[in-house]
Amino acid sequence: MNAVKVKIALLERNITQMDIARECGVTPAAITHILSGERPGFRHRSKIARMLGMQVVDLFGDDKPKHKRTRKIATKLTGGDAA
Repeated sequence: MNAVKVKIALLERNITQMDIARECGVTPAAITHILSGERPGFRHRSKIARMLGMQVVDLFGDDKPKHKRTRKIATKLTGGDAA
């Protein structure tokens, strides 16, 4: 994921991480972790991308989970696209 692209998109749309957190029902810290790549945030990626008017792949890239358990969870959440 390109953190600079995310920050630019937030600024251009006058959206804060707090706005995204409210929409996703998580803390602003959780959004910070998702946008920085520290947490996968699979459940919230599409909502974040939609709020920014972007495609998930453009915002987060095609990064796949590296750990077996995370891949398994991601596969369940995405319908099989995360393996």
